[in-house]
Amino acid sequence: MSDAADLHAHRHPGQHRECLRRRAPALATAGILALTVAVAAQLSGILAGLEQQTVSARFALRGAERPGDVVVVGIDDRSFSALDRRWPFPRSLHGRLVSRLHADGARQIVYDVQFTEPTAPAQDMALYDAIGHAGGAILTTSESDGHGHTNVLGGDANLAAVGARAAAANLTNDSTGVITRFPYAVGGLRSVAVVSAERSPARHLSPALFGTRGALIDYRGGAGTVPTVSFSDVLDGRVSPSTFRGKVVVVGAVAPTLAMSTPLPWGAASL
Repeated sequence: MSDAADLHAHRHPGQHRECLRRRAPALATAGILALTVAVAAQLSGILAGLEQQTVSARFALRGAERPGDVVVVGIDDRSFSALDRRWPFPRSLHGRLVSRLHADGARQIVYDVQFTEPTAPAQDMALYDAIGHAGGAILTTSESDGHGHTNVLGGDANLAAVGARAAAANLTNDSTGVITRFPYAVGGLRSVAVVSAERSPARHLSPALFGTRGALIDYRGGAGTVPTVSFSDVLDGRVSPSTFRGKVVVVGAVAPTLAMSTPLPWGAASL
């Protein structure tokens, strides 16, 4: 891609928008943990015998297990106040955050904000270039063409040029209204859990692991289990680089105005 015009080549008719789905990044985080941590357990049969109606009770008996390799950067109320910005943030701010996380040694960046529509060319290029300099990122979306292709930052070719990948963030509730499973793919687009597992460490996951219902999510605990820091604190350099070094970093909404409460086995809360 040579200039901003290329990034905007797949312009969508109608009003430009930037969508941050109304759900907490806990779900993307849980999915990542489900595949990077629990696939081996599933293969060995540890999770295979779980009956769905006892999942919540079994998690409660096990207790919370704080992960040491995943951190959430939350777009929270504090960030809106500190940055004196309304949503959506200019994409250059997201670009600055990506650059900061890369400089601090993040092993993998998962951005749970949907960038399917173009905005100002300079803003889009600021984010795009930052992702390229960082060696790529996983960018979630709830939209695809049904064949695994998206318009995230102008489309698949643009993402491939900077080592980035789009990933499906769509989830469904089970018969009891709780989210307990992650799909292999939605509309031909591999889920964020699968893409994350394939990139870190790089490996192929067979769709057979997920069956027809998806893979069980190995939830680590309730609210506060996964370390979470404020978007604005990271942007302003108030978070130690050691917080991110060698870890998977998920960026997404935690502000109540952007992220709705989601039914989870541990209760309706973000991780």
